[in-house]
Amino acid sequence: MTRSRASKPVQALNKARVTLTPRAAEVVLTALRDAGGTEVTGFLLQDPIGYQQFVRARNLHGWQRGFFVSQSEYARVQRYAHRSQQDIVALVHSHISSTRLSREDVESLRAARIPWIVVRASPKGLEAVKYAVTPECNAVGKSDRRYG
Repeated sequence: MTRSRASKPVQALNKARVTLTPRAAEVVLTALRDAGGTEVTGFLLQDPIGYQQFVRARNLHGWQRGFFVSQSEYARVQRYAHRSQQDIVALVHSHISSTRLSREDVESLRAARIPWIVVRASPKGLEAVKYAVTPECNAVGKSDRRYG
């Protein structure tokens, strides 16, 4: 169970219980370091036995801070997930300075209907905060995790 911003208990989606495995967190952290300060976006895939894979998506936003993933890019990841017998369990999106959602992020999260894991590289490793929309009240719940 998570709590929304209004402090009401909300029940999380099953996929919202997904957390990055240490190996997936390591791959995401490497992608962040390789990006040189530009936000990174991708999808977390998972197979039935729990193996996870981070598939980076092309960020079409054009600015250093922000992201946009086209429908064709999402379809590419969906096809790959299907061929490799994995499910898309979360969108992974980095921020430069914090793991809080912007107002635009909240709107996009509500429209996406899959959990988001917002990540940030810190001196101690990878900070990750999972956000999910609950179907009962369309509230955004979150849970924090630190890797490293």
